[in-house]
Amino acid sequence: MPQNASARSSLLPVWAAALAFAVSQANLAHLLAPLNPSLFALQLAFTPDAFWWVIEAWGPAGVAAYRAHFPYDFLHPFLYAAFGYLTATRTALLPGRTPALGRAARWALPVAGLCDLAENALHLHLLALALGAGGGLVTLSGTCSLIKWGLAAAFALALGWGVLRHGVARLAGARPG
Repeated sequence: MPQNASARSSLLPVWAAALAFAVSQANLAHLLAPLNPSLFALQLAFTPDAFWWVIEAWGPAGVAAYRAHFPYDFLHPFLYAAFGYLTATRTALLPGRTPALGRAARWALPVAGLCDLAENALHLHLLALALGAGGGLVTLSGTCSLIKWGLAAAFALALGWGVLRHGVARLAGARPG
């Protein structure tokens, strides 16, 4: 197999994971867009008062929509974890100049996915409790969300920088000398 064909075939899983992640993200955004306040207000609630204020603001229809999204949201972390891992291990877009940076890039989204799964499980449990309950669980859920979003943001920034760096290098190499 020619080298270019081999390189393209090794990127096929990356593109497939990227597509699956993008479709899943769009689906979740569509399902949760009507919620007001936004899902982020619930995810980043660190106190029972803040958590239950969001739930009350959503009302029964919003809570039903939120509950209905969970089958998709329990799959979603696996999709973005696969995308992150494959992007870090099969492309030159993420930092890997040191072993520590390579490991960080490789495991950022899988760890974020574990935090997302924990957050989902905690939210389902909290929704089964009486209004206002779950003090420490709300704080734990908010912490899982904060770690998840921090890792996702760090990965996105590193990937964006890598894409920019790669694009500039290609343009510079493509210029007539």
